[in-house]
Amino acid sequence: MAVLLIEALTKLGQRDEVDSVYRRTYQHLAERGLRPSTALASVHRAALHADQTPMLRPEPTRSGAFTSDLPLPEAIFAGRAAELDQTITTLRSAPSSTATVCAISGMAGTGKTALAIHAARQLATDYPDGCLFVNLHGHSTMPPESPDQVLDRLLRRLGVAGEQIPVHLDDRTALFQQRLDGRRVLVLLDNAVDVAQIRPILPRVSGCAALITSRTLLAALDEAQLLPLDLLPTSDGVTLFRAIVGPRLGFDPKSASALERIVIHCGRLPLAIRIAAARHRSDPVGTITDLCARLDDEHSRLSELDDGDRSVAASLAVSHAHLPPEEQRMFALLGVHPDAQITTHVATALAEVPFPRARKLLDGLVNRHLLTRSAPGRYQFHDLVALFARETCWASLTPLEASQALQRLLDYFLHVAEQADATITPQRHRIPLAIERQPSAAPDVRQTQTAIRWLETEERVLTGVCQTAADQHLDVQCWQLAYTLRGYFFLTKRWDPWLRTHEVALAACRRLGDRYAEAQTLNNLGLAAIEQGNIEVAARHYREALTLFCQVGDEHGEHTARANLAWIDFAERRFDEFLRELRRCYLFYSQAGSTRNAAITLRGIALGETEAGEYPQAVQHLRQVQEVFRQLGSDLDRAMTANALGEAYAKSGEHTAAVSCHQEAAGISQGCGSTFEHARAHHRLGDLAAVTGDPDEAHSNWKQALVGYDELRVPQAREIRIRLAGFGL
Repeated sequence: MAVLLIEALTKLGQRDEVDSVYRRTYQHLAERGLRPSTALASVHRAALHADQTPMLRPEPTRSGAFTSDLPLPEAIFAGRAAELDQTITTLRSAPSSTATVCAISGMAGTGKTALAIHAARQLATDYPDGCLFVNLHGHSTMPPESPDQVLDRLLRRLGVAGEQIPVHLDDRTALFQQRLDGRRVLVLLDNAVDVAQIRPILPRVSGCAALITSRTLLAALDEAQLLPLDLLPTSDGVTLFRAIVGPRLGFDPKSASALERIVIHCGRLPLAIRIAAARHRSDPVGTITDLCARLDDEHSRLSELDDGDRSVAASLAVSHAHLPPEEQRMFALLGVHPDAQITTHVATALAEVPFPRARKLLDGLVNRHLLTRSAPGRYQFHDLVALFARETCWASLTPLEASQALQRLLDYFLHVAEQADATITPQRHRIPLAIERQPSAAPDVRQTQTAIRWLETEERVLTGVCQTAADQHLDVQCWQLAYTLRGYFFLTKRWDPWLRTHEVALAACRRLGDRYAEAQTLNNLGLAAIEQGNIEVAARHYREALTLFCQVGDEHGEHTARANLAWIDFAERRFDEFLRELRRCYLFYSQAGSTRNAAITLRGIALGETEAGEYPQAVQHLRQVQEVFRQLGSDLDRAMTANALGEAYAKSGEHTAAVSCHQEAAGISQGCGSTFEHARAHHRLGDLAAVTGDPDEAHSNWKQALVGYDELRVPQAREIRIRLAGFGL
């Protein structure tokens, strides 16, 4: 039917109607996943090239100007002053020998078209022969304009009669350049899909310029000044919101923070801010606080950013629809990841593709402004794009595909976290992990500093992945991931993620009915509690762990829980009970061949002996332990032991030996990444300097200790401040 209608309209010379029929048909088919038939495409192309009487304005003289057809600018334009100046400056600095090209790119909704139109209108006097504006439909529900279609339209607007327009693209391009020669014309190509679409249309003659907008980074356009458009600063987003809402908003200091939160929830994206503001303006009873509360919910945020005419989700859906199939799949798989930060290694695991291929696909998403590259090998989703990716994931992947991708993600993080843990806590008692498949590519974390840096960088992601595993009832992976992170949390004193991961892990263990896993997790929670001084909580966790280890018949776990419980006695200064229990545990570990556990327990015995005034025996035990840790290559244990030895020497009055031990501890702790032991060493060095009457040395060491304690937010910081105040420092 469409073919017959187009043929009839062609005979009547109604070319505009021909194009309208074709586009409506194309859109109708595209919505159903179909393409136009060969017959329809052929008859449309023939109609475009058919001879007919030109219906546009007659050709102006070479010195005359044609009427600019720029769309009306946005009534409210805010927050792009610097970008506007940069665009105008670029297009005013046209070299005499060729045309100037400026390409504005950015993700959907950043306001590229609005910026380009404002710039073009301010440049009207610089290009007195007018502005040629074309919407290329590169990212829309309409089919993209082909270069020959665009040139046909532009040549007609330049006064070329229809029968004089060449059939072939190269000839149209040559005629277009000829018609521009001697004129000062600005060509605004809006919504370009790629460089291939626009290259034949770019002016090449001096005095002319092209301004392009695209969701794709047009990197292959060598001659262009590229202007990536970023998000609005929060303050400019607030200004835009206020300008759109108008007088109804008024000024209420109490709503200022809510207004900033709205802009942040909108991802500082102009389109989202405009939609939110329009919805608020049309709501006669809603308050800023109400709107903020609705946007607080991540699950409904995208649906809230829809005013019936504009939609953030719909705009992103168009970008997604134009991706190549392999990039579409990668985008959907990235939605499985609970965090907006992505690495190439993570993408490799999720997509099960070779590492170089994963990098290529991620770079493709960057070029289309669906990802940003935050550092080498690291990528970042915009907040709203991350939400859209998660929705896309569950809409385009089958439940099995999504589940398998999540399993691969967990396998990857379990594998690397275990490798990092083995680096920073060698000789730790370990359990077999439930890794179904080893990742094909992973970062090298075999060096201490590299392992710590990876764990620090990925800490938030690891915490989120642990929660996701719990949410999806992948309970074995959940508790085991928390288990692998305990060494890092102990090293860095990262209490909040320690508690969050282990609390969800404890719930996972109980869902599994795995008493051994529950006991291990309780032990680690007890350690977190006692490190923070929560003695009652620690004791409760340790007693529960002891009961469970006894029930499953795990002697190693039982003695670990008993040794942990002994530290409750130490904290409450019951040193006889403490030493009696630890000596029993030390005997078990020694007979069982658990060298590191035995050494840790003997160090604890030495600390008890120090408190009990048994200094020679404490020093002897600590030196014995230090040699064991040196042989095991456990630098954190060496640093802890050197500090303990320094404290024993100090209490026995051997200040020179104490200083030497704490200096050794400071050096070792820097190497192994223990901020706490480094601060502890300087804490004690400051104390020793104060005793020997060297206030400057005391001050210097205490200040270094305070930096570390403040970084870790541990209670020892208060003790240092009291010392500094006592010395009048």
